[in-house]
Amino acid sequence: MNLKPIVVGLILGCIHGVNSYLLYLIVEKLVSGLNIALKRWVIFAACLMGFYGAAAISEVGTTFGDNVVSLFILTALYILIRQLINCYKISGYKINLWVILSAGLLMGFAAGVKLTTAIYPVAFVLSLAWVAKNVKEYVQIGLVYGSAVCISFSASMGYWMYLQWMRFGNPTYPFFNNIFQSPYGRITNPTDIRFFPKGFFQTLFYPFYFVVKQTYTAEVTFRDMHLAVCYCLLIGFVGFFCYKKFVSKETEIFTAGNYKMYFFIISFFVLSYILWQKLFSIYRYVLLLEILSPVFVLIILSFFSMDKKRFSFLFMAISVLTVSSVSQMEWGRISWAESYFKVEVPAIAHLEDANIIMAGEEPSGYIVPFFPEKTRFLRIEGNFISLKDTTLYQKKLLEQIKSNSYNYLLMHNLNLKTVTTIEKKTGLQVDSATCVNFKTRIDELCLCALVKDTSRIADEAGLIKRTYDQNP
Repeated sequence: MNLKPIVVGLILGCIHGVNSYLLYLIVEKLVSGLNIALKRWVIFAACLMGFYGAAAISEVGTTFGDNVVSLFILTALYILIRQLINCYKISGYKINLWVILSAGLLMGFAAGVKLTTAIYPVAFVLSLAWVAKNVKEYVQIGLVYGSAVCISFSASMGYWMYLQWMRFGNPTYPFFNNIFQSPYGRITNPTDIRFFPKGFFQTLFYPFYFVVKQTYTAEVTFRDMHLAVCYCLLIGFVGFFCYKKFVSKETEIFTAGNYKMYFFIISFFVLSYILWQKLFSIYRYVLLLEILSPVFVLIILSFFSMDKKRFSFLFMAISVLTVSSVSQMEWGRISWAESYFKVEVPAIAHLEDANIIMAGEEPSGYIVPFFPEKTRFLRIEGNFISLKDTTLYQKKLLEQIKSNSYNYLLMHNLNLKTVTTIEKKTGLQVDSATCVNFKTRIDELCLCALVKDTSRIADEAGLIKRTYDQNP
């Protein structure tokens, strides 16, 4: 199947747009008591607020995957919420274990598709304590849910983990190598520490740092109020509870039959955020909470005594305020064309027998399919690989490089320090006379021959043109 980019973009947009439909289903259940006119406006405002966030809107049409795994999690939340609403209408309700099983299967599958999603299944099972009648039922629910998560996680991730184990001795390679200690990687658990909060106040009030343009939790600038609005409402809710409990001395503060379901959602939201901040603090990974933020706002507002009209207009005002503040992440977009990348592979003799050594941390793997099938690409430097490494991975790379007569260095630009390090590591030298640029729709790359003796002329390397001058 060779679909045009615009067709693929349409398909991706349709898939990502299902998030809004699932949000609609959840909100529709929560506001069923409103009249039709108010209900329509509230649902519209909720879908707008949920879909138009700095992360959510920026990932439409991309392959990050955060807004794909969110489909499974939102579906799990919806089927449980629907079940709980139906249960609360019946005295002596009991949670349907088939619903718990289904939710667990969806959550586990999502975590297997993208490991960073694992925070949500954990928050989900902890929050189920709110809907269980007693410890015995919670244990029963937890066992069913946990078993389902393990089964579906194995289905979506098991084969890949098996391959990782057989090839590297670590089923989650390169992660958790401090436990598995694969010789192919550094004996550590690689963690991106750039985006963690710094200091006590930033840790406690991190969402408020996102309300201005910044790069605290992303590689690109953005501005967003979704989490800050939820944080403010949560503080107001806690203050409301304390007032009712300790000032008014009320004994039954929460009397609505579905308040436990509300606490389940609040707990899921808050625990997911805490786990996200503790483990990642990368804003893309919290895209699901952006989508769920209108649900959180609706639930918090429902605890305050106000008529339905005031409730609806207050929620819509919050939605408009939140959406109007958004400055989305810009990952880079290009116009539609017949080809995604339009890679112009340089005409080099023996290219099908060559090693292409990829240096730098810029993503350039997209060029691989455009080269001859037998051309071997070797990543010597990247997110999890350093030129300073002495691992078995680097050792095997060097063996492959030294056993081949045709080696070429691929870079976005010729950084002298990096080139010098690679030359020392491989025992080869960059022949600057052979360097040739080639273009794609998004990049201009440089390919240089790595030779044992720089006195070899460019023609021997098989290059037909020279268009590059080495950077100083």
